[in-house]
Amino acid sequence: MLVQILVDASLHGREVHVSPSPADGNVPSMIQFADRSLSVRAFADGMAGAGAEPAAARDSDVRTLFISPALRQALGLPSSGYLHVVHQAERWRIGPCLGVYVSDEREPGRRFGEQNQLLADLCRLGAERGIDVVVLTPGFAQRHKGWRLAPGRPTTWVEEWLPLPDVVLRRSGRFRAPESAVAADLRWFEAHGRMHSLPRESSNKWSFYQTARQDAQLREHLPETREVMRGADLWRAVQEWGDVYLKPFNGARGHLIHRLIRRSSDVVEVRSEAATGNGAPRNRRKAVAKGMGPPALTRPQRAVHVIRGELSGVADTDALLRRIRKRFRRWVVQRAIPLLRTVDGRPVDFRWLVQVTGEPQVIGRVGRVGSRDAVTTNLHTGAVPVDACQALNRLAVADPQRLADTIDNLAIRVVRHLLQVYGPFAEVGVDIGVDQAGHPYVFEVNPTPGRRMLRSVSPELRELSLANLVEYAIRAAGFEDAKFG
Repeated sequence: MLVQILVDASLHGREVHVSPSPADGNVPSMIQFADRSLSVRAFADGMAGAGAEPAAARDSDVRTLFISPALRQALGLPSSGYLHVVHQAERWRIGPCLGVYVSDEREPGRRFGEQNQLLADLCRLGAERGIDVVVLTPGFAQRHKGWRLAPGRPTTWVEEWLPLPDVVLRRSGRFRAPESAVAADLRWFEAHGRMHSLPRESSNKWSFYQTARQDAQLREHLPETREVMRGADLWRAVQEWGDVYLKPFNGARGHLIHRLIRRSSDVVEVRSEAATGNGAPRNRRKAVAKGMGPPALTRPQRAVHVIRGELSGVADTDALLRRIRKRFRRWVVQRAIPLLRTVDGRPVDFRWLVQVTGEPQVIGRVGRVGSRDAVTTNLHTGAVPVDACQALNRLAVADPQRLADTIDNLAIRVVRHLLQVYGPFAEVGVDIGVDQAGHPYVFEVNPTPGRRMLRSVSPELRELSLANLVEYAIRAAGFEDAKFG
C-alpha cells in the first residue's frame, strides 16, 4: 500500500491524520522511517477531531498521511511525495529511503560534479515509484546531513538532517574529502547492514585477481597477473611474456597504465599515454546513434599522445617504478591479451553492466574502440563507446551471437562469485577482452559503473539501469510486497 506524505501546519508535536481511514479502523501508534521510530498520536477521518468521510474512500489503496512539521523533521521524512507502507501491527513502516553516497564536488551549478544528472534522474525515478532518494556525502556518519532535490526545482539541492537510509549505494570511486572521513562512513554503513555496493577493494586489480582465481571456472578467463615488488619482477615478466601491462592497484580511467613490449633480450619498448585534447568529433553521437559508427568508422573521442621509450635492463625498470610510485605505491604486471581489432587496426574491448534484479542479469553491453596505437581502451584516454553486439558483428568473429552469449555467462559467473565473497550488491561493471582466437578474459570489475557509455549507446538502457537501482532498493529494504499503484 502507498501513503502520500503531506505536511500540515495545523498539526502539532507528533500528531498524524490518516485519510481516508483504514478499512479495519486501525491507525498507527508508531511510525518508522529508515532507522528512526517514533510513537505518534494518530487519528483518522470520522474520529474525534476529524471530519466525516465517504464510505467508498475507505477502500482506497492510497492514503494520505498528514504529519506535523515537527514530526517530519524528527523522522527525516520528505516534505511531500508517495512512499510504500508496511503494517506491522500498530507500527507503520514507511519507505524505502535510498541513500546514494558520492563525492561533494561543490562545482558551480553541479554540486556533485559529473554525478549530478544521474542523481537527479534517480530522484525522479524514485518519486515515480514511491521511494525517497537522498544524496549522502563524506562526513554523514558524524553530521547526519544529506541532500534532497527541492520539490518542483529539479536542479536545486537542499541540505537536510536525514536518518540512516534503508539502502546505501556508493557511486563515487574517488572523493575530494579526506580518506579518513570516507573510510569512517563506509565502515559505519557496513556495520549497520546498509551498504549494497561492492567494497572498494573489489576494484583493486590484485585483490580481484586473487578473489576470482578462487573459482576454478574463472581461472582460464583471467590474464596472468603478478604483483610487482622490484624492477627485477617487471623485467622478468616482460622477458617471459613478451607483452605486458603495468597497472596501479587502484588506478582508474586508464591513468598511468604502461605497456611494455620485449624487442630483444636487452631492449624493452615502453608506452604510456597523455591526453592532448577534450574535443569530441561533432558527428560521433550521430554516427553511433544510427549504427554507422562501430567499429571501423568511428574516430577517437579525445586526442591521445602515445609516449614511447626504451628500457635496457633492471636498472631502468627500477627507475621507472621509482618514478610512478610517486603517484601509486603498489602495481601489478599483467600479461597482454592480443585483443580483437577493427579492420583498420583499432583495439576493441567490452564493458558488461550486470545488475542483481532478483538474479544477476546483463543489462548493458558496450564495446570500446581505442585508437590504433592506444595503450588503453578507456573513454578517458580516447576510446569511443559502441554497441557491443554491433561491434562483434563487424569483427573477425566466427559466431558473434555465440560469443556474446559466452560473455554474458562469464559476466554472470563473475557476479555470482562476488556475491558469495562479499554479500549482496546492486550492480557491477565487468571489463572483458576477447583475444583473436575468440577466448574472453576478465580484466577487472568496477563497483561504481558510470552511465556515460550507456548514455551514448542507448539512452533507454541507461534509464532502465537507473530504474533497476530503485527497484533493487525496494526489494532490499523489504517493501517488495507493498506494490506501487
